[in-house]
Amino acid sequence: MSDKQLILNTLQNMDDTTSYEEILYKLYEQFEIQKGIKDMEGGNTKTSKEVKEIINKW
Repeated sequence: MSDKQLILNTLQNMDDTTSYEEILYKLYEQFEIQKGIKDMEGGNTKTSKEVKEIINKW
């Protein structure tokens, strides 16, 4: 699905009373989800063990 179609689908699933701020937040949320999916598909992720090791270093 294209970015434009994803945006249109997201907007169509919202009520007419949805605020501008809520629309922007939902679009941002969709953007972050798509970034995560692309990272996952590209193998750019960490295992739970790796994340725990990183957190323990904090």
